[in-house]
Amino acid sequence: MRILTEFFTDWRTTGAVVGTSRFTRDKMFDRLDWRNVRTAVELGPGTGCVTRSILGRLPRTARLVALEINPRFVHRLRNEVRDERLAVVEGSACQLPRLLREQGLPQADLIVSTLPFSTLAPALRREIVRAATEALSSEGRLVAIQYQPFVLPPLLQKSFGGVGLTMSWINVPPAFVYTCTLPTSPSA
Repeated sequence: MRILTEFFTDWRTTGAVVGTSRFTRDKMFDRLDWRNVRTAVELGPGTGCVTRSILGRLPRTARLVALEINPRFVHRLRNEVRDERLAVVEGSACQLPRLLREQGLPQADLIVSTLPFSTLAPALRREIVRAATEALSSEGRLVAIQYQPFVLPPLLQKSFGGVGLTMSWINVPPAFVYTCTLPTSPSA
């Protein structure tokens, strides 16, 4: 109910009406090599459904920065998700590189985005993708979930060397899961 309430309060920044299903989280994460993740970032953790799934897979020595713009979600996450590997930061995804530096962390090996790109202004979408590519390590992965297939793919294809797509039908609504890697060389 909390996520539904936030959706009706501000549908532009709360992109879902219910939490991401277990099946979708499995599609997002099961093929990742978690052994090499030292720094992970979650953009738009909301109520923490995906956050808990990341923490369940994250190595004990790794760190997770959950970056959330909604102060009510920030408060809830800080109070309800207790894990020494987690830092809940209130701020914009556009500030990701600076916020990682402020946390004393290197570039991210994994960035997970549940941001509602279809409701964001085009300039803001571009800025978030730019910040993610700047914050991602050369061998890192960006995993993004979307409910509308037309807005994000062109941005991802311009910025990343590889963009994979998986569908998750067992989700409300059905979800598109994108897994992206940076280009292997400047000419790629």
